Amino acid sequence: MAARHEELVIAETIASAKVLILTSNLHVVSDGSTGATSLIAEAEGVNCLELHPNRGKASAHAAGIGYYALASIYEGMLLLDADTRLMPDYVKTKLPRFAASDVVAVAGRAKSLPAADAGNQWVGFCSHAGSALNSITQRDRE
Repeated sequence: MAARHEELVIAETIASAKVLILTSNLHVVSDGSTGATSLIAEAEGVNCLELHPNRGKASAHAAGIGYYALASIYEGMLLLDADTRLMPDYVKTKLPRFAASDVVAVAGRAKSLPAADAGNQWVGFCSHAGSALNSITQRDRE
């Protein structure tokens, strides 16, 4: 049951990101996942790096950014957790905040909604990509 929930969560996250971002620009890092995360990502046409054993969030971010050379390709990155759902206006409302010369990161806010199949458990639904989101640009660091 837990693996099935993990599969639904990552599929929903990828679907919400694909509405706003080109599929070729999406990269998933499967950090020691026991479910079908990488299979789902690949079926959706998303780049996927599998890490075993689990390295932890910060190391998984670093591994993905390094493996795909993301810092040399993109001016900014949107880092999401597997349970993050982007609002349809996220990019339109957050990207202009980088116009200020002193802004190098933008974070959103999170709302939690009850999962229909989780009884009393709550799952994170990040309305604006939540605390797991960091938009990073290097333009003002040099």
